[in-house]
Amino acid sequence: NGFEVEIAAHDVMGGEQHESLKQKTDKIYDWWLFMKKLLALILFCLSFFCGSAQIMTAEQVLESVLEWSSRYDAELNTVLSSDKEKALKIFSIDRGGNKPRKDIAKWNEVRAYISYFYDELRQAEGESVEIPADDQKAILTKYLTVYDPCHNKDEWFSAIKGMCEEVGFCPDVKAYKADPAGYKGHVGDVSSVIRVAVTGRKNTPDLCAIMSVLGRDKVIERINEYLERI
Repeated sequence: NGFEVEIAAHDVMGGEQHESLKQKTDKIYDWWLFMKKLLALILFCLSFFCGSAQIMTAEQVLESVLEWSSRYDAELNTVLSSDKEKALKIFSIDRGGNKPRKDIAKWNEVRAYISYFYDELRQAEGESVEIPADDQKAILTKYLTVYDPCHNKDEWFSAIKGMCEEVGFCPDVKAYKADPAGYKGHVGDVSSVIRVAVTGRKNTPDLCAIMSVLGRDKVIERINEYLERI
């Protein structure tokens, strides 16, 4: 009768709603499992790259890079093996302290990271700075007269600050910000010109340490080459 048909229809609809709810619940649960696994993977990667990489010594890094490059980058392996003492100095730069740099995530990034230390690996022309060529020439020409490879980091920076006003730049960043119209730039800009001339890059680890590894003759050679190009 009509009453039985109505009950049957109600049961069918109730069963369909129950099945639909179950499917939605299963999907939510599957999504939750996926996100849980993804989070675990992210935490693992962060732990590996931000944790383990920090405690590796320069010796461990060099050993690992030599092992990797022996199979995947013969030229890099040859360059590093030819002077392991120099390679150790390179991998030691900014590795200690409370906030060591984390420039290398994978071994295949090492070539690009250290290329400016080796003429065999570096590109002939690198990055540029937005400072007029004449000012760059004045900065580098003056720097060649004050550059001393025996300077420690503080003495090195003091020498750069000491030459700033002679080339029209402010030796103090805060003073420059207070009167930007009175100078062509600040000591950071002067350092950037030297950095690009020596390494071909605007961002590097400790420039004083880099120049120490390169040595006096190579630093002067790089600066003179840059002066000829600009």
